[in-house]
Amino acid sequence: EYISTGYFDRQTDIYALGIIAYELICGRLPFSAQSVVDTLCLRFRAAPPPPIELRPDCPPELSDIIMSALSRRPALRYRHVDVLLVDLEWLKLDLQRHATANVPSAYVPERISAFDHPREMAPRRI
Repeated sequence: EYISTGYFDRQTDIYALGIIAYELICGRLPFSAQSVVDTLCLRFRAAPPPPIELRPDCPPELSDIIMSALSRRPALRYRHVDVLLVDLEWLKLDLQRHATANVPSAYVPERISAFDHPREMAPRRI
């Protein structure tokens, strides 16, 4: 983005975070070519394959979060990293609930602490 527009902001940082998350989940960069210039051109021509296509065990919601962070249009990305974090926290809670759905109730915690609850993580408006 900086190369094409000469401008960067927090949307650029969210894009960079999306690249890191993509590589962590997929084991490869979202764009790869024989040269740096070719790799940059790929970024402008097409979106990478969603993580779920490369890793079928990737939760669809996580794939969507990563692809949103990697959107070529900054206006379609998360506006703030706190919102991305809230989505990740909700996904974590949903996966925990799903994982404990078939576990006998004696093994399921009675409540979630306020520290772990994503609403406590949400940015506050002043």
